Amino acid sequence: MPLTPRTLALVGLMLLGSIFTGTARAQGLVNGGSVAGSIDFAGDQDSWTFSAAAGQGFQVRVTDLAVSALRPRVALYAPGGALVTTVSGSTVAALSLIAGSTGTYTIVIDDSSQGSDQTGPYAVHFTRAPGANELGSLPNGGSLASSIELGDLDSFTFSIVAGQSFQLRVADTGFGAFTPRIDIYDPIGAYFTGASGSTVAAISGAAPATGTYTVVLSDVSQGNDAAGDYEVHFVRTPGANEGGTLPNAGMLSGNISLGDLDSYTFEAVAGQNFKLRVADTAFGAFTPRIDIYDSIGAHILGASGSTVAVVNAVAPSTGTFTAVITDVSQGNDAAGPYDLHFIRLSEADEHGPLVNGGALAESIEIGDLDSYTFAITAGQSFELRVADLDLGGFTPRIDVFDPVGAYFMGASGSSVAVVGGVATSTGTYTVVLSDVSLGNDATGAYEVHFARVPGANEGGSLPNGGLVPGILSLGDLDSFTFDVNAGQSYQLRAVDTAIGGLSPRINVYDPVGAYVGGASGSTVAAVSAVATSTGTYTVVLSDVSLGSDAAGTYALHFVRVPGANEGGLLLDGVSKSETISLGDLDSYTFAATATEMAQIVVTDLAAGGLSPRVDLYGPIGEYITGASGSTQAVLSYTIVTGGVHTVVVSDVSLGNDAGGDYTIVLSGSGAAPGSTSNTILPPALPTDPILADNGGGQGFGPLVGDPSQPFNFALDCSGASQPSIYLMECRTGSLATPLPSPFGLLYLDGATILSASGLHAQGIVEWFPAPVGLALPNDAALIGLSYTAQGFVGGYGASGRLSNAIVQTIGG
Repeated sequence: MPLTPRTLALVGLMLLGSIFTGTARAQGLVNGGSVAGSIDFAGDQDSWTFSAAAGQGFQVRVTDLAVSALRPRVALYAPGGALVTTVSGSTVAALSLIAGSTGTYTIVIDDSSQGSDQTGPYAVHFTRAPGANELGSLPNGGSLASSIELGDLDSFTFSIVAGQSFQLRVADTGFGAFTPRIDIYDPIGAYFTGASGSTVAAISGAAPATGTYTVVLSDVSQGNDAAGDYEVHFVRTPGANEGGTLPNAGMLSGNISLGDLDSYTFEAVAGQNFKLRVADTAFGAFTPRIDIYDSIGAHILGASGSTVAVVNAVAPSTGTFTAVITDVSQGNDAAGPYDLHFIRLSEADEHGPLVNGGALAESIEIGDLDSYTFAITAGQSFELRVADLDLGGFTPRIDVFDPVGAYFMGASGSSVAVVGGVATSTGTYTVVLSDVSLGNDATGAYEVHFARVPGANEGGSLPNGGLVPGILSLGDLDSFTFDVNAGQSYQLRAVDTAIGGLSPRINVYDPVGAYVGGASGSTVAAVSAVATSTGTYTVVLSDVSLGSDAAGTYALHFVRVPGANEGGLLLDGVSKSETISLGDLDSYTFAATATEMAQIVVTDLAAGGLSPRVDLYGPIGEYITGASGSTQAVLSYTIVTGGVHTVVVSDVSLGNDAGGDYTIVLSGSGAAPGSTSNTILPPALPTDPILADNGGGQGFGPLVGDPSQPFNFALDCSGASQPSIYLMECRTGSLATPLPSPFGLLYLDGATILSASGLHAQGIVEWFPAPVGLALPNDAALIGLSYTAQGFVGGYGASGRLSNAIVQTIGG
């Protein structure tokens, strides 16, 4: 039995008068272990000793092994014999201190129950750092399972370099009364940090010094008297890599058990961007957290979320980075399955290249990161839109990264995210799509729309002087092209034909993809400009309503001058009546002579909402002048350069969204052209068919703008082996080898202006293509154009015969 109170008192009197100094008779405590003793009779006192250096930390716990009425008390005495402190407990007395001086310390154990008369067996658990290491080294990126007995102190160690980071968690796997606590001591034994929790104790930190650290686990429930099974989880960075390397632009599934620490690694180059998302796929209590450590183990950043944790960062250095996944719910004691999504720029490309001028459909899962790529040349422009097709909780976000992985731009929207810009470098750009709803935890189907210019041309070439109808779906980008020469003018109008929520926008890009201008409107978007370079321009049409989330039908109107001539030729003093529909652009031409004073008057016949505007363009498409008015637009101009001029009529009411009937009158210019006689070329044989001009003025060519002088021919088919007549088609160039066609032949000397099809009944004389003649030439630009017409009858092939030919000149 250890020393009795009387013996201790005697020894104290004999040696310097202290309470006791007979340490040679006291038994030594076992570092990282325990010893057993007993209080055998009322007033019994047992003493134990241990050595410690100044600054070292130690813990002592004395436990009533019988869990009886014995109330253990511990008195601690310093090497010089001075009382340091006294603690007691109903079942466990717990002491945790830092040695104030170097030497041998003594503890005296007795009963502190009422009357101090209880007896029973006890155990003394002791740890001193450094040195305590009962259960060995902690496995990096792994866990150890053990149990805490009554009053137990379990000790572990781990080695670490100054500046490296670590995380430790201890979980009560029995979910009992055991309340785990972690205490950590540095390589020289100084107390470093500690934490406790009702079920899970969690510590995260960086090592201030290099060496072996000591971990002491204990119970800190009320009374410090609970016991139970536990798991201790440990990661040290760098080095921890339980889950392996993260797949770029991919996903790994895992599971967080109670108190778990899951670790992964990924490579990154300084300056590269990366993204991580961890999602609780069971939507339970598990609250995921991500912590990122650099290649030397320093903590870079971390984030958590109720269901999804999100990290977006730039690598500050090159090397292997570590990601640690944990639970940070209240108590850190939830568990559950998760998905870990990872993207490192610029190699990420989960879904492949975007479709230029098109769309791709996909879906965002919980915590998902979807990646795409597109190639582009510096200076070219692009537009991107992502739309939540379900119009649900999914809030799409677009992030764009340049060819070296640097962040370029990004945007989000409640239903539609919109990005547009100009590439600053040549190469492959990466697009990352994600959800940024509250909590980042929504899912849904989406479409990603993309246009890169030049190249985007979903809707094809715009018809000059005409319109193209279309539909903008949610987040849509519709693209068209038109060819134009430098100095030529053009106008564009996009109209919400349903007059719904669609707010159309037009963006125009030049032949090399540079943005040259754009406009939007609540119902009508209007652009009027002069081309600065020659080539193919691109038009991108989209919705810019609040949220950019409207859809609907539209019409896109286009005029390019010269060339536009929808309404035909204007003649001096002749009034024309027409109608402006919503967003319409009406075009006309007239032949002008230098020094003429031309006046153009456009009048709203209903004197309603239409506010007419007239724009005048010169022979090479240069803009000259314009005029508008609330009900009448009057433009007066002295012609400087003779030639064909173009007039464009539009509405410029508030919103450019009125329509109505109007008249247009040209005065002082646009005299009617004269006629030129036909030239008849004989047939190869006298028996060949005869082609005759049966136009209004027989023997003369057609007149531009004169309905009485159309293209009109007749062909004598008498004597043909197959007496049928075929309509003819156009061919540029002078007389040449016939172009075979089931509809016959027409040779033209000059620009192609005739094109018709349709088989006619057999007969002696047939009109071409019908008794009303071909379409009337209505473009002043055709004045002076010469062409040659020739007939063809009989069997298709060698038995067919050509008629004579007629050379005509249009309009003079």
